[in-house]
Amino acid sequence: MKNSNKVFVLLSAAIGIMLFLRSEVGKIPNIPNDDFHKMLWTNASCGECHASNKQNALKDTHPSEEQCLSCHKMSDAFLGD
Repeated sequence: MKNSNKVFVLLSAAIGIMLFLRSEVGKIPNIPNDDFHKMLWTNASCGECHASNKQNALKDTHPSEEQCLSCHKMSDAFLGD
């Protein structure tokens, strides 16, 4: 394989990886912009609905339940109200 072909393949792969990382796949969802969630500002309050024994429980594959607000953020629309 010629060097120019190798460079093309590597650049194409790098661009593909960058596009994948910027896509919606794997993004952490924002906290919903609704009246109910506007009242909840602490990690503990998330457990009222998302604890393992609740109707809207987190999946078993979800990381630690105690640090919700370190990953999930308020949406821009939420902050603009």
